Amino acid sequence: MKSKNKKGDCIQIACNNVIENKEWLFCYAYVMGQGQLTGKRILHAWNEINNVVIDQSNGKFRIIQKEKYYQIAKIKKKDITRQTSKEVSKLMLETETYGGWIK
Repeated sequence: MKSKNKKGDCIQIACNNVIENKEWLFCYAYVMGQGQLTGKRILHAWNEINNVVIDQSNGKFRIIQKEKYYQIAKIKKKDITRQTSKEVSKLMLETETYGGWIK
């Protein structure tokens, strides 16, 4: 399986997480970057279950309340795409990529 994201592993990790944890959601949106990417909007993926965000990208492990995560990353709720394990599995099989379907 190929990854389309050359700058990080968020999409691949969030895809794998939602496949392994069927009750989680795969989520993505443009967020305000952190660290070297401060001030830039970047495409980012994470997982959600209920009111909790799980973000394991780039060697980190964050579990944080959804509202706080959205606030920190300046995420607009209307811009978030959420997909189930079944939806992600189907898209991964069709495209043979992690996130090759993301617009």
